[in-house]
Amino acid sequence: MKMEDINLYLPRDKHDFERVAQLHYLDKSILIPIIPTLVEWLQDINWPIAMEVANVLLKHPAESIPHIKNVLKTKDDIWKEWCLRFFVEELPNPYIEQFRADLIRIAYSPTEGELLEEVNETALKILDLMKNDFNHPQLQFVMDIMGDFNKPWLIAGGWAVDLGLGCMTREHEDIDICVYREDAQAVLDYLKDWEIKVAVPGEHRLVDYEQLSDLSLPRYCLHLFRGDDFLEILFTERLGDEILFRKNNNITMPMEQFALRDTAERPFVNPVWQLLFKSLAPREKDLADFQQYLPLLKDEEKRWLTNGIRLMKPDSDWLDKLSV
Repeated sequence: MKMEDINLYLPRDKHDFERVAQLHYLDKSILIPIIPTLVEWLQDINWPIAMEVANVLLKHPAESIPHIKNVLKTKDDIWKEWCLRFFVEELPNPYIEQFRADLIRIAYSPTEGELLEEVNETALKILDLMKNDFNHPQLQFVMDIMGDFNKPWLIAGGWAVDLGLGCMTREHEDIDICVYREDAQAVLDYLKDWEIKVAVPGEHRLVDYEQLSDLSLPRYCLHLFRGDDFLEILFTERLGDEILFRKNNNITMPMEQFALRDTAERPFVNPVWQLLFKSLAPREKDLADFQQYLPLLKDEEKRWLTNGIRLMKPDSDWLDKLSV
C-alpha cells in the first residue's frame, strides 16, 4: 500500500475520533499494513484517541502482537508501560502467554528506566494474573488421582518448570510425579488398581512389578497404566530433611527448598533441581525450559545450579549463561 493510501485511513491528529471509528470497519487487508503506525498512538495514553486505538488493536491480537513486542525491545519505557497496561493486560490468556518471556525479563531483570517508570511492577501484575488462570487437563488429572494420597508427592519434570513460571510454555507428553523412596510401599498400595511396570536404567525396557525389592537402587522409576491413563512415578532419596541428587549424593537441597507449591496449592519440585537433571543430556525441550526459567533464577539458585553442573557436566555450555 502506498503512503498516500495509508494516510487516507490513519488518524490525522489526537482528536480524530472519526477516522479511528472507521478503523473498526476496514477490511483486514487494509488494516494490517497500518497496524505498526497505529501502535505509535499508544506512546501516550493521555492522547484522546489513544484508548480507542488500543481497542482497535485488541480486535486484531495476532497481527498486533509482533509490533507490541517490538515496542518492548525499545528504550521508550513509558510506551512499554502503556502497551502492557492497555493492550497486553487486556488480552485473553493464550495471547498474553506469547509475551511470557518479555514479561519475565521486565519483571525480574528490569532496566533502570523500567524500574523508574515501574514497568516491572506492571509486568509482575500480569504474570500474577496468568498464574491465577493457569490450568491444564494433565494437571487436573494428577491432582484428581493423587488427591487422597496421604504422603508427600510432587509434580516433576517439565511441568515443574511451568508451575514455577506460572504458565504453560510448551506441550508436555505426559506428567511425572515425585515420591520419596521411603513412601514407595504406600504409593504402590494407593495405586494398586493400576498396571505397574518398573523401568530398568540403561536398558530402555520395563519389567513387571512383583515385590518391593524390584525397586531397589539403581531402579527409581515406575510406569503405571490404567486404560488410556498413564502416570510416571520417580522415587527420590532423602536423608532427614536433605534431598539427595540421584546421580551424585554429594549434591543436596533442603526439603523446604525442594518441595514448592503454587498459588493453586499444587505441589511441585523446585525447577532448579529439575534443570540440573535436564543439563546432563539436554534435549531441545530441556534447553527451552532452561532459557524460559533463567530470568527467574536468583543469585543463590544460580550458584547452586552452577556448582551442580560443574560437578556433573563441567563442559556444559549452560555454565556461561549462569555466570552470577
